[in-house]
Amino acid sequence: MRIDLQPIIDRLHEFGQQHLLQTASELTSAELESLVESINTIDLGLIKKLTSDTNSDTSPISDTATVEPPSAFRLTDENIELASGEVVSRAKAVDAGEALLNNHELGVIVVAGGQGTRLGFNHPKGMVPIGELSERTLFQFVTDKIAALSDKYGYGVPLFIMTSPPVHSDTVNFFKENGNFGLDDEQIFFFCQGTMPAVDQATGKLLMQTRSELCLSPNGHGGMLSALKNSGILTWCREQHISTLFYSQIDNPLSQIGDPLLLGIHSLSSADVSMQVIEKQNADDRTGNVVMIDDIIQMIEYSEMPRELATQTIADSGEADRLRYWASNIAVHTFSTEFLARMSEDANALPFHLASKKVSHSKNGELVSPTVPNAFKFEQFIFDLLPHAQNTMVVEVERSVAFAPVKNAPDATFSTVATSRATMNKLYHNWLTESGCSVDDSVIVEINARFAL
Repeated sequence: MRIDLQPIIDRLHEFGQQHLLQTASELTSAELESLVESINTIDLGLIKKLTSDTNSDTSPISDTATVEPPSAFRLTDENIELASGEVVSRAKAVDAGEALLNNHELGVIVVAGGQGTRLGFNHPKGMVPIGELSERTLFQFVTDKIAALSDKYGYGVPLFIMTSPPVHSDTVNFFKENGNFGLDDEQIFFFCQGTMPAVDQATGKLLMQTRSELCLSPNGHGGMLSALKNSGILTWCREQHISTLFYSQIDNPLSQIGDPLLLGIHSLSSADVSMQVIEKQNADDRTGNVVMIDDIIQMIEYSEMPRELATQTIADSGEADRLRYWASNIAVHTFSTEFLARMSEDANALPFHLASKKVSHSKNGELVSPTVPNAFKFEQFIFDLLPHAQNTMVVEVERSVAFAPVKNAPDATFSTVATSRATMNKLYHNWLTESGCSVDDSVIVEINARFAL
């Protein structure tokens, strides 16, 4: 097929990106067609806008005096005040969550676009074996919970797995080869997030992976919003009366998928967003801070949290060692389907954040492997939806029962496969002990959610 390159060349010249086609004459027809297709998917005007002011402050804080700890349902609270002013008990909230599940209104989104490279695992992160005895993968920890919920509440709880281009095929094939781990074909959906090009920090030029490929990377977990819309999932959810979508990330095997307490508080509050948080262990915790700014729940990255706020402790309470800004984001949220649908129509709902990264690329046919950050990558974050929410509920959960992330290489001291397994082992020991069993400390315990629920 002959491609008319002139309109594309003119467009590239307009934005100073004409180098993308400098080797066009050396490419095969298939390579050229693929490159042109990639170029046509990129909003060059947006890229120019994003790179025009790379020093802009991305922190939502303009005045530290406006920042407060979040209004939240703490672990020690038996009652919670809803936005309406109504006070409800923990038990009533759980009942409301059970009602939502019994009405078959819940769907589950799991973000699984990452690779296990940092873990020394050359496959999608969801395929990492995390079960200490069973070698069940992170994906199986999810499907076991979905199967248990489906059995308990009498419907095929829909599972929406967001992948990224590098892991999509491997993920879909993994499920296919394993019969969806017992889930019905009709209840599992794969959808792929979009990508953004990497841009040279010095010149603003898009980087090439090869002579015929751009350097592209996934557009962040916030890419879920447009991907849900483009895949038709939001429309499907409306048609199936799925009013509520539970969101979590694949790297936390203790994610409390479908937790009735969270669902109940969300439902009773008619909230746009509800989120689980844990108490920070110290001021240097590398987790996002959930705060209130001008009476709106927002999330501040740990790197953007002013030190004077991060280290502030509670005064005259007898607990001076407790942090005032205590709430850590663990990326477990519940969304109103209607809220996501509404936000998906707003092209500016989620801003792009710039990250300075080392990006290997091709230049004049030669591979360049930088030793220092040389490029900008662009990502959207799902928590940037919070300022748009009419009502956001914050629910504290115990770290030891709800958070055992797998993020770091084996030689790290936290968030590794080993620390995740240790957290789960201790939890399962506690479950058995509280049930009247006697378990030796040396025994490794693993309990499948299909049984536990």
